[in-house]
Amino acid sequence: HASAIDGTAVTAVAERIAVRAAELVWPLAPSLPVLRPHVLRALARRHARHGAAAGLALQALGGRSAIALSQVRMVLQMAAVKGLDPGRAVLPAALGAGVAGLGLVLLARSLAGRSFPLSEAAAAYAGTRILGRVADAVLERAGAVGGR
Repeated sequence: HASAIDGTAVTAVAERIAVRAAELVWPLAPSLPVLRPHVLRALARRHARHGAAAGLALQALGGRSAIALSQVRMVLQMAAVKGLDPGRAVLPAALGAGVAGLGLVLLARSLAGRSFPLSEAAAAYAGTRILGRVADAVLERAGAVGGR
């Protein structure tokens, strides 16, 4: 007699896997629907942390381009998680992510009145998290795996 697997336990395990290894498991997520939402959130958090670190290093290392590239990569990974081909439908969203990333950093810089790394880091983090949510919704409309 086999007992039923508790859905809450499966969800908790999927969330732990995504949090611990999002960069490693995102290619598996299109085939594992229980993993998908957790990987999407983990990717957004990870790229937001990268953006914040780049914002802190803006002066020395040219963090603006690093933030934009991280956001473009995030959108492309999110598209792959949703099972979308990173072609014509996804490319505009990815390029838009890069432009939005640069715009957010420039906005933070202008609000601070001068180069203030903490404000740029905060804008990069918050902007990337918001961008992750927007990209999730846009990509969902573009035709996610579950909606085909």
